[in-house]
Amino acid sequence: MGMANESDVKRWFQEGKKMGAIYMVVASDMTLFEDQPRYIMKDEKPLDKIMVWQKKKLKVGPMYNINENFAPQLAKNFPKINKKKPSDDFF
Repeated sequence: MGMANESDVKRWFQEGKKMGAIYMVVASDMTLFEDQPRYIMKDEKPLDKIMVWQKKKLKVGPMYNINENFAPQLAKNFPKINKKKPSDDFF
């Protein structure tokens, strides 16, 4: 699969919501060089889960709160590229 893009993260967020997760984490498998979703459920402690994933050689990336608005969280992790021309900065 490779690196996650915005549509991957959106799909994983929705899947987590359906599962009843409270957090969705984008984790990178450093042996397969791919991103994958990891979920934290209500009865689990986030720090404990993260430590387990790190022991499994997963690099923990952005964490999304399933109970909060998705769009601002996504925008924070996938900022839009500034489309103005370099010359615009000089005038």
